Amino acid sequence: MFYRGHANPNYFLRPSIMRTTSLQENESTLYNELLINCPEEFEKCHTHLEKLVKMQHYGLPTRLLDITRNLLVALFFACESQPESYGELILIAANHQEIKYPQSDTVSILASLPVFSAQKQSEFFSLASNPHTSSLQFNAEIARLIHEVRLEKPAFQPEINKNDVLNSYIVYALKNNNRIVKQDGAFILCGLDNQYGFLEKFRYKQHNKKIVILIDKKKKIIEQLEAFSINRASLFPEIECVSEYLKNKYL
Repeated sequence: MFYRGHANPNYFLRPSIMRTTSLQENESTLYNELLINCPEEFEKCHTHLEKLVKMQHYGLPTRLLDITRNLLVALFFACESQPESYGELILIAANHQEIKYPQSDTVSILASLPVFSAQKQSEFFSLASNPHTSSLQFNAEIARLIHEVRLEKPAFQPEINKNDVLNSYIVYALKNNNRIVKQDGAFILCGLDNQYGFLEKFRYKQHNKKIVILIDKKKKIIEQLEAFSINRASLFPEIECVSEYLKNKYL
């Protein structure tokens, strides 16, 4: 079981890069421009996933959606803003096949997608959506995608299961930065099949009915979470975030 908190129940379960058409069409530009302008920040990143996680960390829209294995962390995010509206605590469940580790070939494929233009991604989608094929064989159209995967996995075979391009998966995060450790973070890494409601499959259901948990009395819950050391300073341990938390606490 995983969790996510929304300050407003009207928010969609959708990664930031897919929340507007303009952002989605410029995914590769955002990705490549940040690498060009801040190369020193990515010197220790060895995979596309590590780069995406760092970009997400600094607020760049990506195809990652933050989730957590700690219910109290998700509850904090459901309550920390918009005190006059209900929040929502989202329960996320997945079967074994839908959960991947960072070294997975599937993860390498999906994390490589931001390198490519929206037009090229559309071509990949068309190839993978062909009902008469089960995989993408090596050819000129997917050679670049295979090349990107082989940059981190030289032995990768020249064949891609089409589900590995279309589907979305839960990915455990490497605990290589304090924010992920403190938030007990994981991600949903989204594929090319991003039709309306495409992440609803991850919502926990009982008897085929989606469980919806609405949260009120946000201010009181935030105060109670303090007793468990769940606050903005503990979840965002960078010095500027802790300083801001302390300043606001004693204003």
